Amino acid sequence: MFTKSKFNQNISKWDVGNVKYMSGMFANTPFNQDISNWDLSIIEYKQDMLKNTPLEKRLQKLQEQELKVDMNDEDVDNDDEFEIGR
Repeated sequence: MFTKSKFNQNISKWDVGNVKYMSGMFANTPFNQDISNWDLSIIEYKQDMLKNTPLEKRLQKLQEQELKVDMNDEDVDNDDEFEIGR
């Protein structure tokens, strides 16, 4: 829809509760708006929705930080052995 455009508007109030397809919607745009209020649970196709956007980069950094926190969790003993398939 907005792929390769200059789109970067506030769309936080959009109702996307019935949307099923958002693949590539903002790909290769400067899109960097807050969409945290969106309910994305019904969306079936959202591949590359934010590809090559500043928002994608921000989300990746947040995920990396969360992963680091999870890896440093005191409840996990790095010397534990895990058996797979039993």
